[in-house]
Amino acid sequence: MDQLMSDFSPPRVSTSFEKKVGASLCKASELAMNDKLPKFRLVSAPTGGSKTTSSIALLAMLANEDKGFTGAYICKTIEECEYVYRRLNKLVDPSVLAVYSSLHKHEASPTKLLEKKKELGLEIYDHFDAQDLFSSRLIITTHSRWKKEYDDEVDLGVRKYKGNQRNLIIIDEEPELFSIFPCLPYEVGELVDRLSRLVHQEEVKPKD
Repeated sequence: MDQLMSDFSPPRVSTSFEKKVGASLCKASELAMNDKLPKFRLVSAPTGGSKTTSSIALLAMLANEDKGFTGAYICKTIEECEYVYRRLNKLVDPSVLAVYSSLHKHEASPTKLLEKKKELGLEIYDHFDAQDLFSSRLIITTHSRWKKEYDDEVDLGVRKYKGNQRNLIIIDEEPELFSIFPCLPYEVGELVDRLSRLVHQEEVKPKD
């Protein structure tokens, strides 16, 4: 982690709090990789607590020490994807790494790339194909692509590497897995009545 922080402006070393956050992340990752079935492991820390830096350092260490390790880093925004990609690219063999978003694909819109450059000073130089996700041990992509796999029940190379479940998937920031719809009190009552009728029908349904 300190190697990453040496690139900060100004360069610095990790604080004791940041080291504790990193230790929590390592523990959660160890538990996740030992789970028989994939499940979420939450690591909570305030903004600036080094969750992202710790995650990058952990993925790099695992990928460098174990040539069979496969992982994914899921970001909320394209800008975050590029940030993580640039830092991981300095720590691991670039041939094992791929990043994919609407602005990282080869056919990315030149107009949108220019807009991002003007808006955020963001210049994206490296581009990939969607197929690169399937053959890369380490990948970086967005919440929307990760979620699309679940919603459409398809393999987009996010959760799996060459058909096998990735060892570790780190999801940065809380993904929007559900929608909240406003409703009036009477609508809640109608829902309760409808559920009650369904339960009652199930209870009285004759069994063979």
